[in-house]
Amino acid sequence: MGFPTKFPKLFGKGPGLYNKGMLKLTLKENTQPVALKARHLPFALASKVENEIDRLVTLGHLEKVDVSEWATPIVPVIKTDSTVRICGNFKLTLNPNLVKDRHPIPLIDEIFLALRSGKTFLQIDLQHAYMQIPVEESSRDYLTIITHKGLYRYTKMPEGIASGPGDFQRKIEQCLAGIDGVIPYIDNIFCTGKDDKEHLEALNAVFKRLEDYGFKVNISKCDFFKEKLDILGFVIDQNGLHKSKTKVKAMIEAPTPVNKKQLDSFLGLITYYARFLPQRAEKLKCLYECTKADNFNWTKQCDKAFEWVKGELVSPRVLAHYDPNTDLILSCDASTYGLGAILSHKYKDGTERPIAFASKIVPEKEASRAIIDKEASAIVFGFKKFYNYVFGKEITLRTDHKPLVFIFGPKQEIPLTIASRLQRWAYFLSRFNYNIEHIKSQQNGNCDALSRLPINDATPVFDDELSSINYISESLQTLSAVEIAKETKKDKVLNKIVRYVNGTWPSVSELSEREQKYYAKRDELYVEKECLLWGYRIIAPESMKNSVLSELHASHFGVVKMKMLARSHVWWPNIDNDIQNVSAACRVCVQERKKPPSVPLTPWPYPDNCWSRIHIDFLGPFHGHMFMIIVDAYSKWPEVIDMNKSTTVPRVLEEVKKVLSRFGLPRHVVTDNGTQFTSKEFQEFCKINGIRQSFTAPHHPATNGAAENFVGTFKDKVDKIVQTGKPLDYAVNLFLFDYRSIEHCTTGRSPSFMMYKREIKTRFDLLRPSVLDSVEKQQSAQIAGRKSSRIVEFQIGDTVMVEDFSVRSKARVPGTITKKLSPVTFLVETAPNKTWKRHVDQIIRYTPEIDDINKSVPKVTTNKSDIVLRRSNRLKN
Repeated sequence: MGFPTKFPKLFGKGPGLYNKGMLKLTLKENTQPVALKARHLPFALASKVENEIDRLVTLGHLEKVDVSEWATPIVPVIKTDSTVRICGNFKLTLNPNLVKDRHPIPLIDEIFLALRSGKTFLQIDLQHAYMQIPVEESSRDYLTIITHKGLYRYTKMPEGIASGPGDFQRKIEQCLAGIDGVIPYIDNIFCTGKDDKEHLEALNAVFKRLEDYGFKVNISKCDFFKEKLDILGFVIDQNGLHKSKTKVKAMIEAPTPVNKKQLDSFLGLITYYARFLPQRAEKLKCLYECTKADNFNWTKQCDKAFEWVKGELVSPRVLAHYDPNTDLILSCDASTYGLGAILSHKYKDGTERPIAFASKIVPEKEASRAIIDKEASAIVFGFKKFYNYVFGKEITLRTDHKPLVFIFGPKQEIPLTIASRLQRWAYFLSRFNYNIEHIKSQQNGNCDALSRLPINDATPVFDDELSSINYISESLQTLSAVEIAKETKKDKVLNKIVRYVNGTWPSVSELSEREQKYYAKRDELYVEKECLLWGYRIIAPESMKNSVLSELHASHFGVVKMKMLARSHVWWPNIDNDIQNVSAACRVCVQERKKPPSVPLTPWPYPDNCWSRIHIDFLGPFHGHMFMIIVDAYSKWPEVIDMNKSTTVPRVLEEVKKVLSRFGLPRHVVTDNGTQFTSKEFQEFCKINGIRQSFTAPHHPATNGAAENFVGTFKDKVDKIVQTGKPLDYAVNLFLFDYRSIEHCTTGRSPSFMMYKREIKTRFDLLRPSVLDSVEKQQSAQIAGRKSSRIVEFQIGDTVMVEDFSVRSKARVPGTITKKLSPVTFLVETAPNKTWKRHVDQIIRYTPEIDDINKSVPKVTTNKSDIVLRRSNRLKN
């Protein structure tokens, strides 16, 4: 008709922008900001959300912010073209604290008054009506959403804001004020005229006003020059106002019952409205007799009674006129093959009268859906069918399916693990203002009848959705929808779970142990293409778990990365433990893994007196000399012997005997694994003198901590003294003199006092507290100060990986623990007749696969006599 060319801005591309005012939000008094956390998104969905955010920012609908006191989580809704719609879940954050705009929505009488003189009628639909209204700068923080990319806030009015309908109605009325024959109803505009000329003049005036105010029109949804309009259950035409057949079609065209179940449901509907049917006992006697008979026998009298009661239910005695000032109740129910919804008024005396009836046959392709899907679709069907009645009104929603109270509840966050279809429906419902109420099935009898006697209805409810199966199959090449479905049928447990999901769950006591693990998630499980899913994650059958685990570990990621990948694709009970076992059993990963964190510091037991345990170590070459260090564990008294360049066994024994001749024989000596200390002569010397000898783990000097700590201090201080021009001998003696006389940080006393119970005469004279009060405290501080997080325990016979310090060897080799030498050192047999001593920091637990054990791990005999025999053979050698 030429309208798009005459009004290019009205029908042009791009978003409209209302230019006569902005949305301003007002909060209730004493409102505190509400900020919820961002929701976890699977990898593939996160990228789609990022693309949509970038698109909305480009259009100017969103803007990035760094800080906001308000933060609303988003609900990503997957559309039929696989793109994502981003929705803010404001029902938990903003809406409870918002002062709602109570601007009145037009009544049917007001609409009829504006259109009463019309001959033909038209209806104009605004394109994305709410998003055409800009938001005031002061109100934008309230509309902040939190995403995995950070905080963004809306610059246009989003759907789901409680003040939206009233504010938009006010603005559209201001836009069209003064034009005869025109009345807006939220985002719909109705127009008429006494004749075509007047009608066209009104239409041009509406389009001109809309263009001036910056609105855009969706031309594909506009109806021009219609002989009648169906509005709020009434039909308006040139002859006046009539009751619409659409609101009673579900009742008038309800099919005849074909079994007792359908007839019982219909009689339940009659009982619900019994007070409005005074003649029901006489008129419906044959129906009650039919339901009580052993065999279902539908007679002509039954058919006559059935048609009579249907006419009564849609008569003015039962059916009420819509009144926006009276409480509204929307009751919804579903059967295996039908959906039912009844919109009713609840009056102050407690009575309920229906306003409109609706029912819909479930499409054949949706018939296999789980019952939770069908019950949810009945609710969506009710809201779509009665949209013009309930939008912008506070209503009560009734359902007899309790899980939907938690999924669709206005005070509940939309669970991310529910099916994507339910997430979309939950977002669709978030634009309405309702309280959800759970009732027993017996109390929902009026709606149950419509779901069991449904009619064909074109209201769109079910839609195609992004297949989680295809998404997972693309990500994990080992899976395909056909193969998953095939193996799911073979899996006895999953096959039962599928039946439970599509039907009714038994009590927990009737389920097996494996089946009970799925019971807690029963409201979030659904079946797609004969495969079982938990939200967007597929539940892998038992036969496919190894393939999935192998694929997850294909890149040899660690446990954390593997779990992150799995949480975006697949699930089964105890999957986290299975992932940990796969990682621990990978020979390559364990062998090439970085050195693990050190275990917490394990101090040597504090001796009960001086020279009870001594630690011996070598230092050098240092300034051309080799030094032997001896430190008393109790007093921290150090002895430093200049060995020059000779560290042979005889020389070492000679110097050790000199020291022991002054201080006496110790009970315990701790050394490293140097050949001087492992020699037969040194060990024989210790044995003859009753000295117990302990060795540190190879390449782990921290085990000999007392000597090792002193070595570091000695080298640092003596080197600095030498750099000042002093001779090496002078530097060593000066250092020892001061070190022995200064308070030690562990004991709180000087080594000289601890050794001789007196302070040696020096230039320092310090008073010192008791040593025993602070030793344990200082050792605890050492433990806390050391960065350690690894706590392990090994048993004899454990299979492990140990570090290999031989030349040109792999980092670690497998072995078996044969003996525990101390809390932190062990003997590990790595090959026949080959045993290494290792510290726990050099040992990693290893869970090999069976083939690996047979191929590479030496067989360990756990017989005690064999272990003793091998030990005696080593001593002889």
